Amino acid sequence: MAFDYRDDKRSIRSKELLKEALFELLYEKEWRQITIQDLTKKAMLNRSTFYQHYENKYDLLGRNVEDLFHSLKEAVLSAKIDNNSVETVSYSYLLAFYQHLKEQSYYFKVILNRGYELDMMELFSDIVQEAIEQIVDLHLSIEGVPSEIQWRYSIAAHFSVASWWLQNDFPYSPEFMAEAVLKMTKEAKYHALL
Repeated sequence: MAFDYRDDKRSIRSKELLKEALFELLYEKEWRQITIQDLTKKAMLNRSTFYQHYENKYDLLGRNVEDLFHSLKEAVLSAKIDNNSVETVSYSYLLAFYQHLKEQSYYFKVILNRGYELDMMELFSDIVQEAIEQIVDLHLSIEGVPSEIQWRYSIAAHFSVASWWLQNDFPYSPEFMAEAVLKMTKEAKYHALL
């Protein structure tokens, strides 16, 4: 079968329409109330087009949420770093993180509002863990505290701060957030900041 560029463009457009429909519906109502009919009606597509791309609504949700977090991970891990000091690397990752969150805030706010229905912490933890692993040799571990506890503490703190920032419509700039989080992280290492 020959590749048809028009079909590919149509496929991309259909997926984009379904993504937009998904997030609009998630904004309006609970996940369990959303049907395939709701999605296709909102996207102005027929059911057969939906099923050409996705098995069911869970597949649509899973792929789009994973794509959202994957793009966040790429933004963080491809951050421009001027030198390799731990503070510069950490600041660059944090700045890229907050800038990307702000750029994609609509989608992240919607899934945060439905976070109890979706497993947000696991997706978020992958990003934080991978970013931290890039510079883990530069960080001091806390003696006597298993690494699993340290990871979970760090992930929960970052998730909580980022969620608050998003839900309050960015009361501070991404630059300020990166500096503040870096400062709190640094202080926590030396003063057991709670």
